[in-house]
Amino acid sequence: MNLLLTNSYEDVGKKMEIHHGIALSKTQIKRILREEKEAIEYFFSNLSRKNKSIKDKLFYQLDGFSVRFLIHNKKIPKKAKGRFRTELKEIKHSLIRAQGSVTPEYFVKFYINKKYTKEDYKKELDSFFKRNGLGKKTKVFVTADGAPWIKKLMDYFFMNKNNPYYFIIDWYHLSEYIHDGVRAIPGLSANEFKNYLERWKEYAYSSSIEKITQEIMEKDLIKKAIVSVEKGIKTNKIKSLYRYINNRVTMNTTQFDYPFYINNNAPYGSGEVEGGNKLLKNRMSGPKNWSIEGADTMLKLLVLNLNVSLS
Repeated sequence: MNLLLTNSYEDVGKKMEIHHGIALSKTQIKRILREEKEAIEYFFSNLSRKNKSIKDKLFYQLDGFSVRFLIHNKKIPKKAKGRFRTELKEIKHSLIRAQGSVTPEYFVKFYINKKYTKEDYKKELDSFFKRNGLGKKTKVFVTADGAPWIKKLMDYFFMNKNNPYYFIIDWYHLSEYIHDGVRAIPGLSANEFKNYLERWKEYAYSSSIEKITQEIMEKDLIKKAIVSVEKGIKTNKIKSLYRYINNRVTMNTTQFDYPFYINNNAPYGSGEVEGGNKLLKNRMSGPKNWSIEGADTMLKLLVLNLNVSLS
């Protein structure tokens, strides 16, 4: 099983033969993985039954990555052209950490089967939160990058809950936008570049992020900005920064309240879930086309390995 976490079926077969003298075909390895699915399902069902004490605070991070699936159309006759097609699907990958805990628990799910709905995901996520200590008054601090689907999904999840729920944009994603924006300002000396960077980061870090957008408009920086060309597409980094901030700040709420998170000892970076993402992507992406059942089993195996190795 450890070999399957990081290697293709062909490589597993070769290594088993070289190191253990056991000759296994690709088909046999796939069958072993399917047989292990029952044991994995049993472990996860027991895990979800564990009763953990209610926590005052929970810290949650969410991200996603795409995996290519092989979609089999059974309506088309065998050997006919177009019977198989590939399609990218996004995997929802998250982790939760209770206050005072140094061992987060990971959770992975995805929308593959059309029968699996957002409501199904919400129910599974609810179980995941509750077994990690979610109570009616538990404060939940969410950290993620600026992908709109993450905020919408969290709003949907907490829609009918009474929990105090907070959402913040990962500091390092924002810093990257600020850095790219400053680089697009024409004619800056090294000292001026440094001053812009420090001033705008200080605005963001001290809950005065609107001052960045005000300065952009007052100095007409969008029109003055150096437009770069990336993959054949013209990009105005100042305009991108302006939109990134403006779309996430309203009169009632902000997604950049870093002092509030710091005062509550909550992480304002999503490095943990991004790091876990890399481990999952290394195994799941690349020149591979997964079946729905195979991907589901492999993801559970990978997450099980993450959670057990961290506990």
